[in-house]
Amino acid sequence: MGWNLRFWRRARTAPGVNLNWSRSGPSVSVGPRGAKVSVGRMGIRRTVGIPGTGLFATNQQSWSSLRDTKRPRPVSDPGPTVRPAPDSHAAVAPPGCDVERCGFCGGQVGTEMRCGMCGEPAERWRDA
Repeated sequence: MGWNLRFWRRARTAPGVNLNWSRSGPSVSVGPRGAKVSVGRMGIRRTVGIPGTGLFATNQQSWSSLRDTKRPRPVSDPGPTVRPAPDSHAAVAPPGCDVERCGFCGGQVGTEMRCGMCGEPAERWRDA
């Protein structure tokens, strides 16, 4: 059986505000009894519980995960591509027009020589 040495100290600076010191570093806890938010070296910890029962729930977010979620998307990234559904009526040609169809999905080929539904270039199925 091994021994663990733990160091922990708390100082109340104002009602609902505590300064905490431990081996992992200092932190600040804010909130009433039963609902606290702690900010420290490891990140942000939110704790909600029922005082006096020992029942509580904790959620912790590291600083790196917070940094990744708030990072803006680069301007060069256009985001996800939205393509019309295969049964969409947006790509239907007027009656009597001779329209070239995609060799992969059967969608209508536009003026830029790409399928309007799957985006494949016309050269891919013409050469095959």
